[in-house]
Amino acid sequence: MKKQWKKQVQTWTNLNPGWEYGFLSDDGSSQYVEEHFSEHTTIHNFWRELNVTILRADLIRYLAMLADGGVYSDMDTSCLKPIGDWIPPEFSESEIGIVAGIEYDDNTYPMFARPISICQWTLMARPGHAVFEKVVARVIYHLEYLARIKHVQLSELKLNKKEVLDATGPGAFTDSIMEVISEHERRKVSWKELSQLKQAKLFGDVLILPVNAFAGNQKHSHSGRPEFGPKLVTHHFGRSWYKRPEDVPKKTEPMKTKKEDLFETHRSQRGHRLQS
Repeated sequence: MKKQWKKQVQTWTNLNPGWEYGFLSDDGSSQYVEEHFSEHTTIHNFWRELNVTILRADLIRYLAMLADGGVYSDMDTSCLKPIGDWIPPEFSESEIGIVAGIEYDDNTYPMFARPISICQWTLMARPGHAVFEKVVARVIYHLEYLARIKHVQLSELKLNKKEVLDATGPGAFTDSIMEVISEHERRKVSWKELSQLKQAKLFGDVLILPVNAFAGNQKHSHSGRPEFGPKLVTHHFGRSWYKRPEDVPKKTEPMKTKKEDLFETHRSQRGHRLQS
């Protein structure tokens, strides 16, 4: 494990001492899929054929949340406030099935294909939530479709950065969130309803947090401004899978406390597990 990752991991374990901490390596991810999805032939076979590391990294977080729930966060993140403090006191934990944070609410970065993007480097949910059922199905559909139109086998599929972001990353996750909250509201929820969000907003059992919650150190989307909520997690943008130039903006510029707790697991990509 990289030295800086160890320091970041300590922020999670120090602030959440009663929780179980799990780390999934590349090999561990495959073992996890074997253990949890061996009877789900579509997912199981898809995973075995998929070879691209970043695509697997996106998919495994959704699968872990679908199977176990809890909290997932990438290795290049630091916890700033205890997980138990993430849900604002005006909301009852019993009415919440998933907590998600705004990542992007701007028009200056061309890599974002949607006016609003929901962060997927940090996730919090109950096991089996509909958002993760939908995003897993969406990822499988997207990648199989891209393989067909590129005339390659899934195992040979190569994507550019924008294709990755859309097919398996925040694009796919955001679309799944929007679909579920629209179903809860029995109408099409507009992007405008999530824009300029300064307080947490509940749609059915989906709690959307303002940009500062998980993305408070960016150069866009009102990030860091105090009126856009408290900072809960810092993302250090390790960017191990792509180079930075495409990020240049346009010139317009499971850890546990009690068994009955809502969120019982903290999962982080690439490796470790502690149990209380």
